[in-house]
Amino acid sequence: MTRLVAKSRVQAKPAPSDSRNQNFRVGNQTPQISAVMQKVKGSLPRPNSAETLEFLTNGSLSTCQKLLSGHAVENGDMLRSMCRTHLAVDVVLGLVEDATDPVAVRLRKLVKRLKHEIEIEKLDAGVEE
Repeated sequence: MTRLVAKSRVQAKPAPSDSRNQNFRVGNQTPQISAVMQKVKGSLPRPNSAETLEFLTNGSLSTCQKLLSGHAVENGDMLRSMCRTHLAVDVVLGLVEDATDPVAVRLRKLVKRLKHEIEIEKLDAGVEE
């Protein structure tokens, strides 16, 4: 009596590796959002912040979503267009966040003071956010 032997199984596909895919993330790693976009994201309205950023900067919605999620890094044109809006204070604060140069430190203090003055004016005017 002969016994039937099962054929050997086919080897599975190899797991994706970072050597072949530059955008590969191991596990549930979330992308790191730049300091500028963290500040900008904090000053945009919550439910539709990407749409608001798109409206203010005339950028594409896809680009704005990627910037706010950390999947893309802001370029010079986007920074320039954000500086033409009320987001300029947050952009400057994000750019000079970790700077140690005395001029940059002084600029950071002046911009923070300006931000506080703007908030005080809003409170005096009775505008709620």
